[in-house]
Amino acid sequence: MDANGASSSSSEAVPTVLKKLEKWANYPSSGEPVRPTLFIPCKSPFSIKIMETWALSDPPRYPLTVPQLMSEQATRGRKIGLILDLSNVS
Repeated sequence: MDANGASSSSSEAVPTVLKKLEKWANYPSSGEPVRPTLFIPCKSPFSIKIMETWALSDPPRYPLTVPQLMSEQATRGRKIGLILDLSNVS
């Protein structure tokens, strides 16, 4: 709010796609199964093309593509049968 009590509509308050990507890259790729189910929470994977053309200054700390997700879970003895993307993107 400004000195008059009005809301600020600064463009800094609106997340950009690049800011969202930076944030996404710093979260772990997946978690532990939610017991008693076999549900494994994970962030939405990026396409391999996005990862190959990553243009932000810092590389992703925790990158994730579908092949990486499948491989990571296989090394933990888990077989993925369904990937359900609940992200709200257009």
